[in-house]
Amino acid sequence: MSSEEKIQPCKCGYEGALLGTDHGAFYSLQCPECSESVEAFTVRGLGEAWNKAQQGKEQGAGE
Repeated sequence: MSSEEKIQPCKCGYEGALLGTDHGAFYSLQCPECSESVEAFTVRGLGEAWNKAQQGKEQGAGE
């Protein structure tokens, strides 16, 4: 990537920092220009979601 190219974190073309919030189990990011938002699990949150899903499968199999 050349020095003239910039990474644009949002598809609207905004070049600044995104607004981020740590929700514990996941992060959310929002573009201050267009308000587009995304969410992603943290490592801890991914493990919690996986374990919860597996427990649900095990309980459903026993019925």
